[in-house]
Amino acid sequence: MTSALVSILKALASISTLVMFISPGPSVLRIHKTKTIGEVSIFPLVSLWGSSHTWMMYGLLSGDIFPLFITCAIGQAFALLFIAVYYYHTLEKEYARKMIGAVAAFVSLIIVYAVLGRAGVTEQSHHNVGQSVGYVGMVVSVVLNASPFESIKDVVKAKSASSIPILFCLAGVVSNMIWVAYGLVADDLVIAVPNAACALFGVVQVALYVIYNPHQSSSRKQHLLPVSVGIPMPSGRSADFKPIESPLV
Repeated sequence: MTSALVSILKALASISTLVMFISPGPSVLRIHKTKTIGEVSIFPLVSLWGSSHTWMMYGLLSGDIFPLFITCAIGQAFALLFIAVYYYHTLEKEYARKMIGAVAAFVSLIIVYAVLGRAGVTEQSHHNVGQSVGYVGMVVSVVLNASPFESIKDVVKAKSASSIPILFCLAGVVSNMIWVAYGLVADDLVIAVPNAACALFGVVQVALYVIYNPHQSSSRKQHLLPVSVGIPMPSGRSADFKPIESPLV
């Protein structure tokens, strides 16, 4: 029974995370077709690269080949493809190079540390090397998933959650909870803990959406002011590019 449960959780975790990984696809395809980046930011794309690479390395070092290593390796491939399309069409190439360079340096440090650690240079066991990379992944995931909270004050102030991508948040919560279950069954708190935190962040955003439902807000405005009102535009990044759920984004 336990073996069957683990297999089911592995499959669900992989599928749900791949869906999150490819979520920027429609916007990137739009960039390719229109040959302009529009309002899209490169930050979520390079964040996807850094996050997926870190968890891919943790999966490799901890022996979690599936679902963690394989899923995040695919996520990294998508991230690099998205970044390439974005860079080709952006007019702000200098800024893009800085962002890409910063993440490339981070990725390189992870690789160098893993190689040196495995070679015994750091005088750590193979297990401890993997755990160290996992801790880095935990921090990265929590920081990236907490970043949308910078806009919470705007949601509360405007009393409208139009900037919250509700379907993306719901999908993220489900994905995170699957990884929490998998982490607990696999006895891997490095996976379970950050995903629990990220699931909580997602629940808060969903709660804000329920409280400040943009459709209800719009209805109230139309009732009080029966004149043409501006369409509420999401503030900040495109909804397609909210930070990636751990790891797993």
